[in-house]
Amino acid sequence: MQVNDSSADGVLVCIHDDDISRVATNADGSDVPSDTVFVSQSNYADLMNYDFGQKVNICYKGAKLPKLDDFLFYCGKVGMKPIFSLHSNFTDEKWQEIKSMLTRYGLLNSFTCKGAVVILESAYSVFGDEIAFYDTYYNSSQNVDDVIAAVNASTFAHNKDKVIIEVLCSAATKYDFDQILAAGYKAGVWDVMDTYGERYNELIRWGVTEFVDDRNCSYGLNW
Repeated sequence: MQVNDSSADGVLVCIHDDDISRVATNADGSDVPSDTVFVSQSNYADLMNYDFGQKVNICYKGAKLPKLDDFLFYCGKVGMKPIFSLHSNFTDEKWQEIKSMLTRYGLLNSFTCKGAVVILESAYSVFGDEIAFYDTYYNSSQNVDDVIAAVNASTFAHNKDKVIIEVLCSAATKYDFDQILAAGYKAGVWDVMDTYGERYNELIRWGVTEFVDDRNCSYGLNW
């Protein structure tokens, strides 16, 4: 789950990009031109004028941009454990607002916060050890040893059972996970995109225990 701040009126919403053109259309189904509508520059009421369903499937026509509070209410109702993937930081006031939502719906202890080390340090200043996991990630442009060094120096690293270091699957090697596990952290991966389980099984053999993916693979796995 990606969280953005509709900073024009301060409503926290669930969307990956600040620019809505990749996922939204106008109400009549026409495309929203790139670089014209940004979440961070819009009031939530204005964002409600767009359709966030049609680009996924016509059966979702009319779907609106969900507020974070509504999403967390649903998670609490059905027992889902929320994972926030954050590309930008929040103020302490916004972190406190998120903490209040999580607490209201009984989700604080099952919540995973995912982001760059600097974002997780900001979150830790509010959440401390109350949440489930701090999950930092990196891709092929970074070196696993540098990432581990940054995590080791962070404020949240003292409780290693709560720390995941996550690797983009297409760039992942056994060496990455060997180093992460040797440092005492949990090993994770995202975007496996493996319908039949072969890549999953290889990653499981390498000691990976945390997976973030949007493709269902319910068979062929050797857990």
